[in-house]
Amino acid sequence: MGMISDAEVRDTLTKLARQLFPLESWVKDGQKYVPPNAPDLPWRGSGPTLSIESLRAVERLDLLIESDSNEALRVRWNKIATAPLWFEPSLHHPADWRAQHKLDEAAAFAPVDSENFVIATVDPKTKLKLPRARSEFYAACWPLLMKAQTQRVFPDDASWLQFAKNLLADELAVWPPTEVVKSSDFIKRFAKDVAICLLDLESPFLPVDEQGELWQRAVLIEAGEHRHRHNVYNPEQVQEAVAQFDAKVTALL
Repeated sequence: MGMISDAEVRDTLTKLARQLFPLESWVKDGQKYVPPNAPDLPWRGSGPTLSIESLRAVERLDLLIESDSNEALRVRWNKIATAPLWFEPSLHHPADWRAQHKLDEAAAFAPVDSENFVIATVDPKTKLKLPRARSEFYAACWPLLMKAQTQRVFPDDASWLQFAKNLLADELAVWPPTEVVKSSDFIKRFAKDVAICLLDLESPFLPVDEQGELWQRAVLIEAGEHRHRHNVYNPEQVQEAVAQFDAKVTALL
């Protein structure tokens, strides 16, 4: 493992992810959409069920953190933020030029404030929102998460869901909102990243055979989402789908 090298951290993340994404109970929900090929889906048979563990979500999260491509972008954007017009060396008197165009005297580069960076948190000292690399972000979270977890009692799964709600509400005394990363920032980012991992179609932790291809798309299949990466339709398939749709509509008229 990379960033998530501690077994206790992995166990805590797994238990939190189970409550945020209760895949097993979701599949068994009688009101839920049932895929037309349900009898052929491996997780609906006698083998492993659809779960955080069977989809290797935490291992995939570890890889996502380790291979985060936003770190180079974060360094570049921080450099630009200190001198937003450094790409315009020909603009010798930027304040005058901006005044002539009825702009504020000082230029600002603020993609973080407009939430155009994957992770950004408010620095408790400067009160500025700063871009964060996933590795930096999560490294600050693990000690706080484990400290908060060890001071709780978890008699059942529902207590883990309550723990997640406490994190979201920033109401844990051992994880005050004055920390570099707030507990609410952590749980929201964690939920988003686990969702990314569950919808990933190229997880290296799943088989590459036909069964593995089904597991890669498991959550999408159960959600009735047929649009996915590498799913290409030719004109004949489109015409057939349109004909089937017309037939169903005609039957209702």
